[in-house]
Amino acid sequence: MPAAAQVQQLIANVSLAFIGKEDAVSHAVLAFIAGGHVLIEDVPGVGKTLLAKAIAKSLAADWACHGITVNAIAPGPFLTDANRRWIA
Repeated sequence: MPAAAQVQQLIANVSLAFIGKEDAVSHAVLAFIAGGHVLIEDVPGVGKTLLAKAIAKSLAADWACHGITVNAIAPGPFLTDANRRWIA
């Protein structure tokens, strides 16, 4: 699958959990892919944590077929012998 299609699939998957803020989802996913950081500021109860968790869970599903699981939100991949061939 081409990279652009994978990005669109990731955005669509996160949007299923984080409904109504498509721009926020797109910006957060693209910042992650670009290796950047995202500062989400808003009032309590609007889903900031939900957005972060939805991205993490969506990425976990993408990597699960390779035997790699995501258990926490991290600043980037941790290279190990098990995942080096998929990430490096």
